[in-house]
Amino acid sequence: VYELDGLRPGPCDLGESGSDWLGVARSAIQARIEKYSASEIKFNLMAIIRDKRAVLQEKRALLEAAGDAGSVAECDADLAREVAKREMWSAENVRRHHNYVPLVVDLFKVLAEKGKLAEMVSGAREKAASAK
Repeated sequence: VYELDGLRPGPCDLGESGSDWLGVARSAIQARIEKYSASEIKFNLMAIIRDKRAVLQEKRALLEAAGDAGSVAECDADLAREVAKREMWSAENVRRHHNYVPLVVDLFKVLAEKGKLAEMVSGAREKAASAK
């Protein structure tokens, strides 16, 4: 089991996993939390796992071979949810990386041309002053 920390020059070997890699990881995580629990409240933990879609496809094939139509339908529904989730993630990622600056600049230009920008700015300033 290896720890990958971007602040370290390379991977840190936490120990042999054998059949119980979870035990090795658990003890390392608990030790780290105990070390920093008094001063640090933020922890991030990521695990590299198999793609759930691939796991569900393999499970579906086994269920289909066994002739379990009900479980195959349930597996298909789970697979459809995973695919939909990935599509949603993809759309979010596109929005996250899109450059909205030209849109905002054009919006300000249109508001200024229509004489509404100054009014909106003064309204925002009044609202901010009253919030203090």
